[in-house]
Amino acid sequence: MTSDAGLILGIGIDEELTFALAPYLPAQRIMPDDFVTPVVRMSLIEGAQPDTLRAGIREYLRQLPPTTRRRLRAISISSIGVIEYGAGQVTTCRRPGWPETGYPIDFEKLIAGEVRGVPVYLHNDATCAAIGEYYADCNRAFRAPFTAGNGVARAGYEQIFCFVRIGGGVNAGFLINGQPWRGARHPEFGHIHPRRAQWRDRKGRLHVDRFGGCCIAHRDCFEGLISRKAHDMRRHSMRGRPHGAFMTDYVAQMCAMLVLTLAPQRIALGGSSIVGSRALIDFDNVRLLLESMVGMGSQSYPIRLDQASNALLYKAQGGPDANLVGALNWARSALCLKGVTHEF
Repeated sequence: MTSDAGLILGIGIDEELTFALAPYLPAQRIMPDDFVTPVVRMSLIEGAQPDTLRAGIREYLRQLPPTTRRRLRAISISSIGVIEYGAGQVTTCRRPGWPETGYPIDFEKLIAGEVRGVPVYLHNDATCAAIGEYYADCNRAFRAPFTAGNGVARAGYEQIFCFVRIGGGVNAGFLINGQPWRGARHPEFGHIHPRRAQWRDRKGRLHVDRFGGCCIAHRDCFEGLISRKAHDMRRHSMRGRPHGAFMTDYVAQMCAMLVLTLAPQRIALGGSSIVGSRALIDFDNVRLLLESMVGMGSQSYPIRLDQASNALLYKAQGGPDANLVGALNWARSALCLKGVTHEF
């Protein structure tokens, strides 16, 4: 990469505000190893009021050297919350500690005050993370069996990839033939209401989940039942009860819904409740429950659940910055295709 090559800035808005710079090379996908500098992180754990976000973004942009600013070709933002794409704003956010009315920041105007003439893209964080996970090395083996060898799906097949993130919030992103999918708006998979989880102990006694949920909009949707806040509330209010088994059941239900509706070739489970030192949910038990829910052991539904490279369900490998990878590649694609943001 030459010293005057273009750059793309990725910004992530979640429990922390993150920034990553990467080179703009039209024919090359951006991966974490391509980041020009280490990811910059600013804590937002106390909640993200609009003024906090504005100040953090301004602070980062103002400390960039003038030569770096001149090389910027695009800025791409991955954010939690409900995004109004026409307005380029986050209109609703249901996370604890965040303003429920969202943060109606005009990102284009904010950034133009610091860096002029640079296009700004705003996307849902789960979809960005799905792109980053899809591009991770562990998925190279996944892509090949379902394509004709040149990245094009075989006739009669759609290649469907699902990424489910469970942590401070719960959501999912979907790719069809490698392209991010959204309809009238981005999916809000985490706000579906599941059936109540049940668990039978060794003595045969049936336990039914009685937890009321904690989602400020829907109470007992998936997010209200298995987010990290839900886990903390369960731990204090359900001592001696199998809340871990209930949460595992709900995650398996989420996966079963995806299998029986979208019929994906691959589902990645990620987020702090699944991956890493803070994991709360037993992944192996999720796999076993999923198999029993959809009858995968029968010849009528021969989908592999083992740990082979083409297994249906696996732990996400894209790392904590998969959303930044997705945001950067979304901007790279938009620049390549002159504003068409849905092609990869």
